[in-house]
Amino acid sequence: MNGMNGPQGPMGETGCSGAQGMSSNEVISFDTSIDIASSNPGNYQTMKLFFIPAGTLKSNTAVRLLALSHSGSVGDSAFRIRVEDTLFNNLAVEVMADHDTHKIGAYLSSDNNNGLQLFTTNVCCNSPQSASSSTISASRDLFVFYEVRIETSAQQWTSDFLFAELLTDFQ
Repeated sequence: MNGMNGPQGPMGETGCSGAQGMSSNEVISFDTSIDIASSNPGNYQTMKLFFIPAGTLKSNTAVRLLALSHSGSVGDSAFRIRVEDTLFNNLAVEVMADHDTHKIGAYLSSDNNNGLQLFTTNVCCNSPQSASSSTISASRDLFVFYEVRIETSAQQWTSDFLFAELLTDFQ
């Protein structure tokens, strides 16, 4: 002889529901060291740099970066983002420094043939700039340089930080 059924218990915890998806971004460089560049007319000086392994940039990925520098005075200066592959092919975009604080943002992405596209803007002041090249290749190791060219005598720029992240859902 069976007894009476008891009341239903509370619902249990939800179980696993599948594999974890890809992250939408990943920090690949965050440099907060203080680097100082002084006047050196006609020459670029590297403030920060980081490395992107071959094959990292593919369709729907991009590297987004942001850098900040400051100076004690306004002068004739320009900043650029320059990308160089292991065969010394270069891609660069330059923006002028219009104030004593300079913030630059950029996106680096691969085209359908492993060439690179670089879109840069001086966040506070200048019009966006862009460049592309089929010579420099995302299938090679890449070095990304944040550089300054100072033309005004006795002027100095201090690089405060460079932040770079890999976006895996870039459209």
